[in-house]
Parts: sequence; C-alpha cells; structure tokens
Amino acid sequence: MTGVTKLKKCLSGTFFMCVKTWEGVESLDLNKFKTIEPPYYGAFEHVSNPGLKTRKLIVETAENLKKIIPSIKYIVIENDSFLDLKDHYFVFRKDNDGIVEPDEILRMRSDAFVEYCYAKAKFPIMQSDITTESGAEQLQFLSGFSSLYPHDQRDSVNMRPSVITNPQIVVVEKNTNKQLSTGIQQKRPILQLKRVIAIQA
Repeated sequence: MTGVTKLKKCLSGTFFMCVKTWEGVESLDLNKFKTIEPPYYGAFEHVSNPGLKTRKLIVETAENLKKIIPSIKYIVIENDSFLDLKDHYFVFRKDNDGIVEPDEILRMRSDAFVEYCYAKAKFPIMQSDITTESGAEQLQFLSGFSSLYPHDQRDSVNMRPSVITNPQIVVVEKNTNKQLSTGIQQKRPILQLKRVIAIQA
C-alpha cells in the first residue's frame, strides 16, 4: 500500500509541523507498483532459504498482526509531529519480560512489519531481533538517528535477489494424458481433465 502525507502547522506562529492527514492510501498490484517512485528493486528472499513451514509461519504472523484489536497504528497519525516519522519506526509496550509479543505492538513502519514477521519465524533480516525488547530498542535507536530505512533491508547480508519463475498451466486429458492444443476450444467433462503446472526458471 502507499499514500501521501499532508502537513500543517501545529502551533500558531511557529514553524513546528505535524501531520494533517494521510491521503491516497490504496492497494497496488505488482505491475503498478513497479511504475511508481521510488523505483521497484525486484523481489528478494532470505539467504537461508527457509522451508515451507517457515514461510507459512511468516505469512501467518503477518495475517495475525492485521487482525489485532485494537489495530496497530502506523508511524504517524493526525497531529503527530512530522519528526515522529523516524522515531515511530517501531513502538511497543514494554513489560520487561524480554519479548515483544504481537499484542504489545502499538505502532510500526512497513519495514518493521516485514522485519517482525521474519524475526518471529527465527529468520531476522536486520542485525537485531525485533521480537526481543533489546533488539527492538537497537533498531529504534538506528531509526531515530536516520540510520535505518527500508532499503537497508534490501541491502542486508541476509537478503538476496529472488529467482522469479514463470509458471505455465498445461491442461491434459485425464485418461489419455493428451495435452489440449493451445488456443483451441475443446469441450470435455470436467472430471476427465487434470491440470499440470510446468515451472520454467
């Protein structure tokens, strides 16, 4: 998702700026995302190549974070200082047990969201584990000093460009294994067909 931040003066007679609104927030498909600025850098994967079980856990964590009530706020909301854009990279309620549980997260930036999902599966991207209080505080410190941005995840030694395959669907007859001709309409009872996925690197 993407959006635009509009600012306003917070206090009369000062130059102190704060957030007025977030506008234009919309979901983007990959093709449209590739055309916006900053440029699309491609797909990346963890160098340790986690298995299917771990990948599912990463996705499940993302889904669970989206369902938390009350919902986790973004890094800035109306009347927040514009400076909070960097200070609110990741905000959580500290209970001194050493662990940052999903229901303790108050605010997070988009890259912190990705970081938490990977770290929860024991595959952190950055050098500090954001699911621990000490690791989260280290990443907060870097963000506060403008030393942590989304591109730092891309450039992390734990990430590499992902090999994107081009899946193709081939439809064959169930009984004869005969491939149906491309571009030709053919009628067959649905139970007599099967689908074969041919993956091309």
